[in-house]
Amino acid sequence: MCPANWRAVIETCFDRLGISADSYGGTAWTFKLPPTVYPVYAYLNEEWLCLDIPLDSTVTYHSAWTSLQGNATIRGAGKFALEVRPRRLHLQAEIPLIEEPTPDLLLQQTLTGFNDALSGTGPGTRKPLREGSDAVERLTGIFAEGGWSYSRKLANGLSLEIPVRQVPQLAHITLNENVCRLHTQLVRADVFDDAARFGLAILFLSASREIRWVRPYVDTQNSCETAGFEVCFMALPCAGELSHAFSALSTALQLCGAEALVMQDSSIAKQFLLHRAPIQKEDNV
Repeated sequence: MCPANWRAVIETCFDRLGISADSYGGTAWTFKLPPTVYPVYAYLNEEWLCLDIPLDSTVTYHSAWTSLQGNATIRGAGKFALEVRPRRLHLQAEIPLIEEPTPDLLLQQTLTGFNDALSGTGPGTRKPLREGSDAVERLTGIFAEGGWSYSRKLANGLSLEIPVRQVPQLAHITLNENVCRLHTQLVRADVFDDAARFGLAILFLSASREIRWVRPYVDTQNSCETAGFEVCFMALPCAGELSHAFSALSTALQLCGAEALVMQDSSIAKQFLLHRAPIQKEDNV
């Protein structure tokens, strides 16, 4: 259960992290994120601490695709998202407030990820999976506690089905060197032309704006570029966190799964862009 007074918990968390925040209305704050000039807007929404940084960069094919690539490696719960009207990119995050421990680590990692993204630096590609860890065994126990079915085809991960529309989607939960990642791959993005990739980016980034916690990504492994959705944990998740993550991933797949597949048709992508985000000259698609 959540503590009754999350406001005090969050403000204590800010103090421990050296964040000087101005409070508004009891459940909202704003603070600067040095060394950047961007203000961070933070607020409580039900059992979530939400963070938002409106960006002033123009949304083009290049910036949208780069944002999806950035989501593949950004630290913490941070993600790029798109506010369709006005056509504006945001850095945002939703941190679940599920159990008694305070969210210091995830908040700190998220703000570090924000700084990396704003400065154009990041942790780089995903690190190799750990070997010889007992974390997968602990994960199987958490799955058993939650009553979730899974298969174990990978040495360092589990697979499970996420219910979406007509056909369940296969998802994986894998353990990297410093993160536990729940993810599903939807399409091979390297077969899309520029118009289709721009349409896919706008579709995914606008969904990212609306769906808590889950983020879209474009990742390149072994010369293969793939796109999908993920939720990343800074430590082995508890059953409550996994339940929230499964729900978020299922929502993203229901909103974007079938649409991502048809978006590879550039004529459909162009029609989508005309309605969702009118193409500008600098988009070059």
